[in-house]
Amino acid sequence: MESLPRLKKGRALDLAMGEGRNALYLAQNGFQVDGVDLSEEAVRKATALARSHRATIHPIVADLNHFSIRPKSYDLICCFFFLARPLFSAMAQGLRSGGAIVYQSVTTEELKINPNFPKEWCLDPNELLHAFKSLRVLSYQEAPPQGTTSHSAVASLLAVRPDGV
Repeated sequence: MESLPRLKKGRALDLAMGEGRNALYLAQNGFQVDGVDLSEEAVRKATALARSHRATIHPIVADLNHFSIRPKSYDLICCFFFLARPLFSAMAQGLRSGGAIVYQSVTTEELKINPNFPKEWCLDPNELLHAFKSLRVLSYQEAPPQGTTSHSAVASLLAVRPDGV
């Protein structure tokens, strides 16, 4: 989220928002936020968190495996630590011209320090680069595992939809 000041403000979509920390941050920084999560309890907590900070989010309880994103509707789409492969294409198409995707999730390198972690929840090397090749990549990094900390082997992507596309 350190790239946030460079991003175009407007509508944001937080996929798998959990209890809403990122959705709140976006709302406090000028975005109108739709936050999606499968858990009704997490959505309740996210809504309460936003309210306690006098911020507004639009919470959506939905299964991301069956969630649709309207084309060209968002200026920012973010997803942290949830692997939403079926949504990769819809995420790119859901961006308005100049809109950005911020994506961060665990890579297969995680299996070296946490062999019981579900492999199907792990990104393959450079998978985000291939998934969002229609966008202009501003930043990409794959961090190797750091010690024995869970979720330390991550890929991070910041990419924008070129103007006029």
